[in-house]
Amino acid sequence: MSAIRRLLRRKGLDCPGLLPTLRIGFLNVIHSTRSFTTITGSPTSSHLDGTAQNDSSRLVIEKIARFPQGAYNFEHLRQQGFSFFDKTRYIPLLSDTSSPVKLFCRPRRFGKSLTLSMMETFHGVQFKGEYNQLFKGLDIDKVVNQRDIAYGQYLILRFDFSLASLGDTPKKSAENLNKYINTVLRHFVRFYDAWGLKLELEDCDFGDRDNAADNLYWVVRAVDTEITRIQSKADHQNNFYDVRGVCLCRRVVSP
Repeated sequence: MSAIRRLLRRKGLDCPGLLPTLRIGFLNVIHSTRSFTTITGSPTSSHLDGTAQNDSSRLVIEKIARFPQGAYNFEHLRQQGFSFFDKTRYIPLLSDTSSPVKLFCRPRRFGKSLTLSMMETFHGVQFKGEYNQLFKGLDIDKVVNQRDIAYGQYLILRFDFSLASLGDTPKKSAENLNKYINTVLRHFVRFYDAWGLKLELEDCDFGDRDNAADNLYWVVRAVDTEITRIQSKADHQNNFYDVRGVCLCRRVVSP
């Protein structure tokens, strides 16, 4: 069981009936009263649903065919006009919650981080105003125009566990993990506060290395409370009126 799952379970956020869990490869999608989504890693397979795809991904070539080495930031790739294989048609499959299990195993440099970044960029509310620049003309644009999927409806909470240093003892490693999670949560709150989302977090103490699970719980609940308040006022001009929840993305590095 992953560290995040253990922390969530301690707070009752991973209980059958309360938060049905969907694993999508290294993607976990968790739904609560307001959708609380966990994306872990990201698949780039052409066999997303267990059936072979007849056609390969479309190659998008800008003015000059430039393939970046080790690119993992979708926004930067699009803004710089790099050439890439269009995997955006898989976004609806990766966002679908009807299938109980989707598992993807891929070696290094197979585009897992870039696919995760693509998902963040599509679903993140902070990228909503950049949709035309980032996704116009790509495969996903056809699906969006058919209103089969919407973009920019989640707050992005991303963990990269390669940045959580190991300690000399299990206890020290646990302290470092808690410290890292609290750091990410603090950045998440500050980032969206700058966008106008004011969260009531009286019960949070991001300086306590032993309460990352508590902080994660209260941050998600605070988001749910504030979004509910915004929507109850029918404030359609608010940046967060259409937000459906938190998209929790995590990058796990295995040996």
